[in-house]
Amino acid sequence: MRLKIIICLLVLYILHPTDVFSQAGDSVQHIGLSDGISADIASGKQGLLDYPFPFFDVEVTKIYTKVDLSRSHPEDTSRYLILEIKKKSLQQFRLKPIVRKKIRLSANTSYIDSLDLSDSLFASGNYDFIVSYTNDSLKVYDVKKAPFQLLRKHNAFLKEEFYSFEADKARNMISVEKTFVQKYDIAQLRKNILSLSPLAKGTEQKVIKELALSENPEVMKLFFYNFWYDRNPSDPEKDWNDYVIILNSLAKKYGNASTPGYETDRGRIFIQYGEPDRITKVTNEKNTLPYEVWFYYRSGIKTNLKFLFFQPGMLGNTLLLLHSNIPEEIINPYWKEMLLSDPNNGDNKLMHKVFEFFN
Repeated sequence: MRLKIIICLLVLYILHPTDVFSQAGDSVQHIGLSDGISADIASGKQGLLDYPFPFFDVEVTKIYTKVDLSRSHPEDTSRYLILEIKKKSLQQFRLKPIVRKKIRLSANTSYIDSLDLSDSLFASGNYDFIVSYTNDSLKVYDVKKAPFQLLRKHNAFLKEEFYSFEADKARNMISVEKTFVQKYDIAQLRKNILSLSPLAKGTEQKVIKELALSENPEVMKLFFYNFWYDRNPSDPEKDWNDYVIILNSLAKKYGNASTPGYETDRGRIFIQYGEPDRITKVTNEKNTLPYEVWFYYRSGIKTNLKFLFFQPGMLGNTLLLLHSNIPEEIINPYWKEMLLSDPNNGDNKLMHKVFEFFN
């Protein structure tokens, strides 16, 4: 369900990049571009000069950006904004950014910064200013972009640099056409690539969203092969086959006719954190909805991880993530009200197993 929502937002963002204002807890709410900064003398705050249709003439050598965020945990300083400028293109996901800047977030929800428009880097044309809201682990919370036009000197020429999706022949001497990815048609490639979402990091997540709409099988094969090559250069097919075993297991446990197992909350958590050390299933406690608690002694560098899933309605085998003790996931202060029919009952801690894990 979560992935379906992301895909819907992505389609809206591609069709209307400047009109989409995310409602998520951690999101980029608005992007502004201008060639100058205004100062509110009364408040002492800075803002951007009004520039509703960004067009920057030859004399503009620097643009100012304002990014407004919605933050569920403003005190979390492990999060970043990544600011990029790329040429507008149907293959933009393959283009390297012309300019890139990384900003560590403080407790603010609005950020003003600047990017240089060097004549040695830019030519006249259409560009996108791209903002990625991410954290130390390269988890991408949101991506937004705003278009602008640029006029440069007549002799300026932009050299496009692409991210390489081709196998590094100097290292492995393998043509992608001779690898395991060649056997997949475009429909199966699309399914395979979408299944990588729980594993993807940083730029990979953005590329997967783009390739979900692609009709270019060669680019899809190159990305899919390199995804696994980067993780196991000696035998990328083995890692893919091992992952397929996990996908098939999750499909049987948590999937249904309309939703693959990896798209469910339990499936995603299993892929990202591994098999839990302890699962407590509760289906018939009085005055509670059905729920499960997953506990991990350790996953990666994290210890004592707890996840609470529940079944809020007639969802068959589907349980939704309600609460956890992981800031990167969901910490829900209203989990008791959503799980228990009488959350204020003084005997709840004696009656319900969930309180062995959460207070």
